[in-house]
Amino acid sequence: MPIIKIAIRDDDLSFYSKQEDIDLIYGRYFGRIPISFAVIPFVCEVGQIDQNIKGRGKTLNVGDKKYNIGLNLGLVEYMENKINNNNIYLSLHGYDHKYIFKNRNYLGECLWKDKKTLEKELAGGKNHIESLFTQRLEVFVPPDNGISKECIDVLVNLGIKNINTIFDIKKISRKIDIFYLKNLIKRLFYKVNHTQKPYSVPQSIFYFKDHREKAAILFNQKMSFEEAKNIFEMQTREGTSRLIIATHHQELIASPTFLSEFKKFLDYLLSVDNVEFVNIKEAFNE
Repeated sequence: MPIIKIAIRDDDLSFYSKQEDIDLIYGRYFGRIPISFAVIPFVCEVGQIDQNIKGRGKTLNVGDKKYNIGLNLGLVEYMENKINNNNIYLSLHGYDHKYIFKNRNYLGECLWKDKKTLEKELAGGKNHIESLFTQRLEVFVPPDNGISKECIDVLVNLGIKNINTIFDIKKISRKIDIFYLKNLIKRLFYKVNHTQKPYSVPQSIFYFKDHREKAAILFNQKMSFEEAKNIFEMQTREGTSRLIIATHHQELIASPTFLSEFKKFLDYLLSVDNVEFVNIKEAFNE
């Protein structure tokens, strides 16, 4: 059987994160599964949001005060040790993860910030994380999975050409060229042929002129082990060779049931003979 390479992505590593939580979730898997954390350099404070916005919870990062992950000394030491032992891989997850309310919804920072601000903040955030940890950042995970053409330009200029996001066909959010048109056809073809459950986002890589994009399958509180297993088996039948599974450690810690279902899924994947676990950067290599 062909090898299926799987990366596990955990979002929102920040000043707020606790090493004991990470150890509770992944301790027994370190050495067998490399965990790819999407890190926020200067996370802004959490605040209450409008409860009438569909698909949103009770709080989001909407405050003005920012918290430097480097000041969480215990976390930094813990993560550096895990990086040196190849247990953990880091990707950049914005600058402060701040949302604003616009067009009747809350927008992630890579959709509402202007190019000049993005240039300053993403360069500063990248340099800051690389100064704290002995790892170069080569993958970007957009907060809330939204990204603008301007943000992509900034990332490419910073040398980050692997973007873990879904190529959105509902609006023109990429440069229009032959690469865009090819990817649009590819994305539409996938959508037309995947209307039945278990539905899953395409796991192939979308090649643009100056960068690559690949989506992740989100394992959130609404997903059960059985649903995740069905999606994995569907992707396997279709010949998918690389998968990225994304989750959030703070949500896992908040719900014992969610954590149990997630661990059950990891244990299942470990039992599959042709699964090989990789970090998120390796999931972009075909």
